[in-house]
Amino acid sequence: VYFTINMNGQISKFIPNLSIPTQRRFTQYSQMRFNKFSLYDYDWSGGTGGIFISDLYLSYYKKNNNKFTKTGVFRLEEKITNQFSNKQVTNTDLAVKWVKDIGGQSSLYETYINQLYLLGGKIYTIGWTETTNGKKDKPSNGGYWRAGKIDILDKIAGQILSNREISVSNTTDMLENMTITYAQGTGNISGIYVCGTTSNYTLTNSNKNYKYGYAWVAEISETGTLLKSKTFGETKGRHYFFNLIPNETGTSLYAFGFYNYVTDELGHKAWFAEIDRNGL
Repeated sequence: VYFTINMNGQISKFIPNLSIPTQRRFTQYSQMRFNKFSLYDYDWSGGTGGIFISDLYLSYYKKNNNKFTKTGVFRLEEKITNQFSNKQVTNTDLAVKWVKDIGGQSSLYETYINQLYLLGGKIYTIGWTETTNGKKDKPSNGGYWRAGKIDILDKIAGQILSNREISVSNTTDMLENMTITYAQGTGNISGIYVCGTTSNYTLTNSNKNYKYGYAWVAEISETGTLLKSKTFGETKGRHYFFNLIPNETGTSLYAFGFYNYVTDELGHKAWFAEIDRNGL
């Protein structure tokens, strides 16, 4: 069943027995795997025989030798013709509009998207990439350090408008999520914030792994540049923030995550924090 609800909580559009028996197998993208991060956008022209256009933006990755060597965004558009008089819904089009690979410093380096965010006519991708930019010597395990990664795409054409690494340490930094605050009474954006982990690394001694890292919250501009940054946690153990939610007034950010004790056998604990937005 498809329906929409107006601001008063009343159902404003209702299509009973909605059934769209359409599926697509994208054989030309056989090495692609969609992950769990997606966006949904739509345009409703209304009226009997109107067109409902839904756009689905999916993040994907491609693996090679067990590494995320490619990642990106996949836009699928679906047009549905509705005819309220006879309660029929006809799927008239299901098409791939564009596919955009988003790479890192090198095609050999892993890159991963942790969140998609739709803001106006732009799609923000939040995640991480392997890099040597601003980092110290490679980790002892022979891999690469990571930096937070923010890409901005035009939602209509898929053009990459901005491609940035965001890093505040010389070890591993990763971004997990993004949220936006708005000025009360105006609806204007008052801040764009991302969260994750920074200064992340592991030391091995006497067959024990000792984990370190701070939870990380940063403010960015609409073009993805770093404006402010702050870390949270203790010097020992590994700390993460996986999600940010602004409070009703937009003055605080609720951060959710966990922290590992310094060694694995001590386990980890869930972690919640309220952060003064103006204190970053």
